[in-house]
Amino acid sequence: MRSGKNYGQRKGLTQKALAVKMQGKVDYSYIGKIERGEQLPSLKMLKRLSEALAVPLSYFFQGVDGKETAQTEAQRDSLDRQRERLLLHLLRTVHDDDLLLLSEIARILTKHRNTRRMTEGDVQGTRSAADPLHAAEGGGEYKRR
Repeated sequence: MRSGKNYGQRKGLTQKALAVKMQGKVDYSYIGKIERGEQLPSLKMLKRLSEALAVPLSYFFQGVDGKETAQTEAQRDSLDRQRERLLLHLLRTVHDDDLLLLSEIARILTKHRNTRRMTEGDVQGTRSAADPLHAAEGGGEYKRR
């Protein structure tokens, strides 16, 4: 398992903030032990960590076989910076009248991604009525708040 990493640091979270963000009761010192490799977390704990950090479970296992290098991490950090620059550029250049629309688009995309994750995880393969990909089939489940 990937240890020696400050899991929350990439998301700008301290160990305490990460513990608060996780579902259920988690002590921040436990997160520190996991990061230092002093404690092996259960799969359930890794799932909770991945949800709090919005990263896939595989994130915790990258580099276990020695394939991830400092260069790989630097590339990922570079992509994060590029993403931030792109978002800032969009915010600076979009017309003020379009900010509300842009915000609504981002909200719908986020909702769509979260719903898709839930339906992809459905073992029986049934689709939720809230699945945006199939909302039109169910008579238009999209409703503005």
